[in-house]
Amino acid sequence: TGSQVLLELRTAATPTDDSTRIALSQYAAALVQQVPGMRYLTLAPAVTATGTADYAAAYLAVHDAVKAALPSVELAPLLDGSSSPKTTLDVLAHAVPAEDVDVFAFRPAGPTAAGWTADDVPQLLSTLADVFGRAPPLLIDGLATPTTIPSDQLAWYPATQQPDPSAVTAKEQGSLYAQLIASTACSTSISAIVLDRL
Repeated sequence: TGSQVLLELRTAATPTDDSTRIALSQYAAALVQQVPGMRYLTLAPAVTATGTADYAAAYLAVHDAVKAALPSVELAPLLDGSSSPKTTLDVLAHAVPAEDVDVFAFRPAGPTAAGWTADDVPQLLSTLADVFGRAPPLLIDGLATPTTIPSDQLAWYPATQQPDPSAVTAKEQGSLYAQLIASTACSTSISAIVLDRL
């Protein structure tokens, strides 16, 4: 009671045909009616510049079905900051009407990756305003600063989960997250921040 749920509806691949899009949209509509506290729904995997047409068609089908079932749910396209974000937004704005974007989900690129990071949120908001005619509220999704593994716990982790070269201590991770939350707390443009790794 009183919770606000953000649901990321993830498909193995973006649907490329009408029958799959219809099935996905029907599933999404049924799902949001069964989850108490539904507030936001994003469609994943994130949109890419080369797959924008398929993503837009799937997003619009899900948007219309969910709104018909539960109009209060806010739908958000998902943009990956490491995948040509400016180009992707330009193309997406031609495929999805601005009125069908309630909020916008942004997964920042990692600190060592090319693209837009969490520090580029002002640039993202400016670009959204340019391409959609307004900057919808923003969900910063998928912050995932990796942490080191204490030496006395290394044996408990499989080889595939050994420390990331960019890992920081748990205390440093907390400080980085706290800085971002503090810097955006007074923003009227940020609706939520989702932490993928704690």
